[in-house]
Amino acid sequence: MPNVRGNSFKTINRWITSRLTESEYDAFLKTMSDGISHTLTAAESRLWYPLTHLTSIYEHIVEVMGKGRKELLEDLGTYIAEVDLGGILKPLISFVSIPRAISRAPFFWPRYDDSGEFKVISIEKGAKRAVLELQDYEGGPLHCVIIQSWLKKACQLLGGKNVRVREKVCRWKNGGNSCRWELIWE
Repeated sequence: MPNVRGNSFKTINRWITSRLTESEYDAFLKTMSDGISHTLTAAESRLWYPLTHLTSIYEHIVEVMGKGRKELLEDLGTYIAEVDLGGILKPLISFVSIPRAISRAPFFWPRYDDSGEFKVISIEKGAKRAVLELQDYEGGPLHCVIIQSWLKKACQLLGGKNVRVREKVCRWKNGGNSCRWELIWE
């Protein structure tokens, strides 16, 4: 069974609690299954939890907070990137070029997810363009929204201007076993 590191759930829970009142948050949790709400609220950073729980949380965010609109997940993906790359890491990443950071992305994926293989297909330094692919990941289409907005914000945090990210291939729409994103920056 594919798993996700607990720190992801902690970050998502902080994002949710920052956007809901206490009573809205309680209502949000009550409409979830007990196991999934427990993972959201009590995950330990270093432990692994089922990927299906993460998918259910994304679905619940779209249904309850987004009232059926998945665009709300773009804000969550941006927030996750800020947490992942902000804080104490922000001064360090300011010295890393975008192409160098992109080339390291496959090494960071397994720190958060134990399934799927994140690959850099190409990096064109002169054109300021990269193509990234995620193979054999069973998350679902809502994960694509998160990943796309995470990539955009990460590139911005690394100094990219006018960043554009487009999902060129989606296994959930087109079949196959991978999703592919094109990242362009100035």
